[in-house]
Amino acid sequence: MKAVQAKFKKVIATLKPYLLTFIFIFCSFILAFVLCCVFNKPQTAWYKELEKSFLYPPEILFPIIWGIIYLVLIYVCTVSVYKSKRTALIIQVAATLVLFVLWNLFFFTLHSPIFGFLILLAILFLSISIFKVSYKTNKALGWLTVFYMAWLSYLLVLNYFILMIN
Repeated sequence: MKAVQAKFKKVIATLKPYLLTFIFIFCSFILAFVLCCVFNKPQTAWYKELEKSFLYPPEILFPIIWGIIYLVLIYVCTVSVYKSKRTALIIQVAATLVLFVLWNLFFFTLHSPIFGFLILLAILFLSISIFKVSYKTNKALGWLTVFYMAWLSYLLVLNYFILMIN
């Protein structure tokens, strides 16, 4: 029994730094998610009346894809920060979370597709930086962020179409 307890304590000691980093990053993402939900109002008359691109996906895909992206980013951040001690990655991801909240505010609440476009462009540039930092830590972690950059590029195209058509 003491051997099992010793083994368990060793596992907990190994996971503890990961766990604390994970909890901090997870709470940051939850806060950003809640704030985005406050400003994200796709059911408003303004948004419904917008002309959208033929590339626009069904609404149900947005929360599914964002959920996957958030989980991947949480994993990438947790492992990258713990393994490399690179706080720059945390700052970059925190900046993207703040920008996502601002995008929802400007696009959905203030009805400003132009500022939405500019904010998405800034997020895309930050995501390239996130790719570079995570790739230096671990190539597989870096490649996990490629889907994120592709999704942001797609959103940028959708935002551009809304900006040009309306």
